[in-house]
Amino acid sequence: MKGGCVHFVTVGSQRNSDSCDIKNATGLDQLEKPEKELRFVNLKDSSNEITMGMFDDIKCKYQLPISGANDLDYQTKDTEHQWLDQYEIREDGTLWHEDYDIEDHSERAKWIASNPDNEVPKELDGMMSMMGCMARVNKRWEQVNITGEIRFYTLYDVKEGKMVNAHNSQHGWIEWSAYFVNGKLKEMNLLENRKP
Repeated sequence: MKGGCVHFVTVGSQRNSDSCDIKNATGLDQLEKPEKELRFVNLKDSSNEITMGMFDDIKCKYQLPISGANDLDYQTKDTEHQWLDQYEIREDGTLWHEDYDIEDHSERAKWIASNPDNEVPKELDGMMSMMGCMARVNKRWEQVNITGEIRFYTLYDVKEGKMVNAHNSQHGWIEWSAYFVNGKLKEMNLLENRKP
């Protein structure tokens, strides 16, 4: 889409559908607007630059109508965590999150555990000694009961006839909108597919 992009994140609105419809949309005016709007997120500032920030990764295993699109890794800013967490839209249209516990596995923590009565050496006070302080352990997949929209997107290229993830704006851009009711996919819209 051209210009600023505003998307609607909804909670609590219901749609009258038991199955998921996949639709192509060239703009928000062609999407069915939710009955209840919770917040607006402006993805571009006044200079038309995309503002950067944390995001989560999402993989779509639900069959998309573009060949190769399921092989891409996507990002989203519409999920709860925004801490590089992993999400999946499964083949059955359910949304899953890889939950985990956090433990401190840093060199500093290891030293403190084995030297509880001593002062921490200066070489363990720097940033490098903090590596591993937020190690993810006990990873497990949990289903997410969400009612609302999740947009996910990525840059891509075509190599040897297959879609592959790319890393700069000279490549293609593909963006989807997935609408969930009670954790079950009800609608999937292709918002943009700018080919490389």
